[in-house]
Amino acid sequence: MVVSFDTIPHSELMQCVARRIVDRDMLRLIKMWLKVPVEERDENGKPRVSGGKGSTCGTPQGGVMTPRTQKITLNLNDGCGFGGRGHI
Repeated sequence: MVVSFDTIPHSELMQCVARRIVDRDMLRLIKMWLKVPVEERDENGKPRVSGGKGSTCGTPQGGVMTPRTQKITLNLNDGCGFGGRGHI
């Protein structure tokens, strides 16, 4: 299964994470990280913003949570086993 940063589904990811993390404040913080807007430059060098509050999938590339969310998403089909190690 190939997963790219812009296709990670927020709802499935959060359900998976909520199975291991019960702290509502931490879950809220993770959700905020997923919803952060990202400023990028197009081929002409003009700034554009992607993501933000309305986004339902994808993680900001280079974000602090991106490596973990990518790994969790790769394991979604494994029943949220987090690679069999029981932690993220």
